[in-house]
Amino acid sequence: MDLRFLLRDGPPIPAFNFNDQFDLAAAVEAFEAHGRPGILMVSMNAIASAGLEFLHDIFLFHRRRASQRLFIELDHCSDEATLVQAAELGFDMVMADFSQLALEDNIKRVARLTGLLAGSPCLVEAAPTEIPAAEDSGTSRPEPTSPDCLRTFASETGCDVVAPHLGTLHGFDRQKPPLDFARVAELTAASPVPLAAHGCDFLAPGQLAGLAGAGVRKLNVGPQLRVAWCVAARTAWADCDLDAPDQRQVHAVAGRAMRSEAEAIIDEMGRGYSAAIAESRAAGFSDQATSRRR
Repeated sequence: MDLRFLLRDGPPIPAFNFNDQFDLAAAVEAFEAHGRPGILMVSMNAIASAGLEFLHDIFLFHRRRASQRLFIELDHCSDEATLVQAAELGFDMVMADFSQLALEDNIKRVARLTGLLAGSPCLVEAAPTEIPAAEDSGTSRPEPTSPDCLRTFASETGCDVVAPHLGTLHGFDRQKPPLDFARVAELTAASPVPLAAHGCDFLAPGQLAGLAGAGVRKLNVGPQLRVAWCVAARTAWADCDLDAPDQRQVHAVAGRAMRSEAEAIIDEMGRGYSAAIAESRAAGFSDQATSRRR
């Protein structure tokens, strides 16, 4: 079962950022515990810290041993050479992020990349408009992507997954604004390809389930997991015997905290999708029709 099929016909896929072998292991354990496939994402900051090939290699270590399907994605990259390098290494998906450009230029850059990767098994995700950060409160935030913009972008770029601005925000803000699910459903219906939601961290209860239920196929989480890791690690270091320190104990405590957070996220996504399936059954649709519609 490949990623293209899962994004089109499977349940929503959690996509978690990782930075090293320790948080990667915690994320994989969460997928394994729930019997769910998952996407593991590497950012340009993670690459600057650890290197693209190293991150890919440690991912492959887990993929070979996992009982669940695991996929790796290069996240938010605007460097064409790095995007192509990731595809050639064997990444399952790359996110070509030229959303800071005018729409016409954005379309041209993404279309060029999809052309370069034609025939490659690597999928291309792209964003028609910028997805702002919650911390950018001093600047005017862009409006959510319109259905017409989304349709035009997906059709003219040939991307496999589109990441519109749905109202979610990147970053560490613990009180993100509520989402307009009618707007999300409108964008889902307008898109010829699966939708990804970025900035799904720290959403109010029910919001993550709402995105999954509205038909969003890929839900990205990063800062929320990093906070869980770092808070637990800080406590573990405070309790560490500095006369005979053991960093393995710190990693174990932090890993358990991150895994617990990841499992809670996976649970909420599953509840949202299950509720949507039940609603569609009540309306007389089959699971297959529901999955295709979403």
